[in-house]
Amino acid sequence: MVTHSINMAWQRLKRHISYTVTIILTLGLALGALVSTCNLNYQLLAAPLPYPDAERLMLLRGALVDDNNEIKQSNFIPHAGSLTSYEKQPQFPEIESIALQNISIDVEQSLPSSPTFNIGAITPEYMQLLDAPMALGRYFSSDEGLDSQQPVAMISYSVWQQYFAGNPDVLEKTVVFKGVNFKTLCMDSKDLQKTQFILFLCDGIGRHRGFKIPRSNA
Repeated sequence: MVTHSINMAWQRLKRHISYTVTIILTLGLALGALVSTCNLNYQLLAAPLPYPDAERLMLLRGALVDDNNEIKQSNFIPHAGSLTSYEKQPQFPEIESIALQNISIDVEQSLPSSPTFNIGAITPEYMQLLDAPMALGRYFSSDEGLDSQQPVAMISYSVWQQYFAGNPDVLEKTVVFKGVNFKTLCMDSKDLQKTQFILFLCDGIGRHRGFKIPRSNA
């Protein structure tokens, strides 16, 4: 009985090919869009971060308010406030580690055509908190932190390939921003980041760039 019903339905559908194709395509596109939307929402809202102890990572944010207590700028942390939080972290034993990060865009002055890069000023704890894999070199050390006056940098895998031709001697090279030579200490894994970026330490030079987003592992 079931087989007969299926055969009858198939015979009727074959008589109206255009209608059948339209229904199949509509259902297929609708289901595909639904699955894609659900997956995107999961990645944005619920997927765990690809870092060790990701559930313990905290992003510190603030807001700039006026005299009427109305928000003028969100995701804002004053430069002095972020530095104070970082420097006084040992006074808060419940916070195991804290790192500073500031993202901006700048022109590299030593490479041909003076390319523009996404750059970030960080403290040594930043890459350790994320346990980022390195293809070459090492993490920044505590001796290279704030006020160390040791300008060092980490470049992304794509920067290494495009601007240094994948040469392993890149660790002996420097990159130049605002007239300051940053020695290249390390390069991230190609699986870590697909975009081109350069990170350098918040030393005595980076201290004046204005940090906005401290991260803490509590």
